[in-house]
Amino acid sequence: MDVVIFLLDGCRADAPVRAKAANILGLMEEGVVVRRCRTVYPSLTGPGHISLLTGAYPERTGIVGHFYWDREERKLNDIFSEKYCIAKTVFEVLAEHGMKGVSIGSYMSRGSEDSRSRRIAKKAASWLSGSRSIMNLVDRSPVFYRFLRGFVVGRYSEFEKAFKSGEYKIYYIAFNEVDKAGHKYGPESKEYYEAVRECDEKLGKTMRMAEKMGRDLLIVVASDHGQNTISEKLGLDALTLEGAGYSIDEDISMSGAHIITYNSGKEDMAVAAVVSRHVQIWLSKPDHASSIAKQLRGRKGIEHVILREEAKADHLDHERLGDVSFCLAPGFGFDFLPACERGDHGGIDPADMEVPLIFYRKGIEHKEIIEASTTDIAPTLLHCLGISPPECMQGRALI
Repeated sequence: MDVVIFLLDGCRADAPVRAKAANILGLMEEGVVVRRCRTVYPSLTGPGHISLLTGAYPERTGIVGHFYWDREERKLNDIFSEKYCIAKTVFEVLAEHGMKGVSIGSYMSRGSEDSRSRRIAKKAASWLSGSRSIMNLVDRSPVFYRFLRGFVVGRYSEFEKAFKSGEYKIYYIAFNEVDKAGHKYGPESKEYYEAVRECDEKLGKTMRMAEKMGRDLLIVVASDHGQNTISEKLGLDALTLEGAGYSIDEDISMSGAHIITYNSGKEDMAVAAVVSRHVQIWLSKPDHASSIAKQLRGRKGIEHVILREEAKADHLDHERLGDVSFCLAPGFGFDFLPACERGDHGGIDPADMEVPLIFYRKGIEHKEIIEASTTDIAPTLLHCLGISPPECMQGRALI
C-alpha cells in the first residue's frame, strides 16, 4: 500500500460540499470522514504544514508562527522553514525504516527525497528570502510568484512522474490555488469554489491513474488551515502601544507579513510580527508584557490576547513564542497586508481552524469520526504502513 496526501492549502471544512467537488464527495461517502477536524493554532501555513507532517503541536515543533525574535541578539528570525523544526517528520521516520517519501508543492519537506536540482533551488530560495527587495517583488508579482514557487517546490506534473515511478511510500502534494483564491476573492466566492474543483479534478486524475496501474492506495484529503471572510479592516493604529510607553519606531513589509519595531525611549524595545490575522509581540523586557496585554484587550477586532505563560491551552508554550500574542476577531483583517484582500486566516475562529480530513482506501469501511486534529494524520499514516508512531508525535492513529 502507498499513501497520497492531497493538501488543499487554505481549504475550509465546508468548502468541498459547497464547491460540489465530485471526487472528494465520493470519498466522503465511501471513506472515513472526520466531522470536526481542527488544525493547530495559529492557523498559519508554516505551523499547519509542519504539525501535519510531524504529528506534533507548535509547542513541540518550535514552529509557533512565521517569525521569532531572539532577545539576546535582538534579531528577527524568519522561521517559515523546515530547518527550524525541532520535531521529527514523517519522512524522517520512513527513512529510518528503509522507505522513501516525496513532497511536492510544499516548502516543508524535510526528510523527503529531493532531486539535486530541487535541493539547489530550495537553498537559493532560502537565500533570496533574506532579501527584502526581492521578497517585495515576489509579493507584488503573482506571475513571478507562481514561476518561483513551481521552480522551488514542484508542480503536479512532477507528482505524476514520481507516482508512476512507484519509488515512494508516501506522496505529499500541496496545492495553494485554494488559499490564493480565498485571499483574493474570499472563501465564499465562486472563484474559491472553482479552485477547490480544480484541485478535485487532479484528485480524480490521480485515482484513475492508480486504478489503471493497479496500485493499492490510501488517499488522504486535508488542509493546513481554513479561511475567514474579511468584512472590516484595521489599520496600523490598532497596534499602537503608547499607553504602555512604547511608540512605533519603524514598520516594514517582509515576506508578505508586517514587522513593527517599537521603542520606549529607555533603550527598551518591542518587535511585533503581523502574519495574516495573527500577531506576536516580543519584548526586550518581558516583565512589561502584562501592561501591553492590558492595552490590547478590549480593542475593536482583537481577541484571544494571551501571555506566553498562558499559551499551554493552545499547545503554544515554547520559548520562541512572543511575550504577548493575539489574533483578530471573525471578519477582521489588516489593511496593510497585501494578501488580506477578501479573505485571510491565522485566527482561532472555526472558519480559520476547521479543515477537511478524509481517508479513503478501496474496500475501507465507511465511518464518521466526530472530532480529530491535523496532528493525527502522521501517526495514522505510519500505523497504516505498519510503523509504530514515535513518542514525539502527539496525535493518535484514527484508522
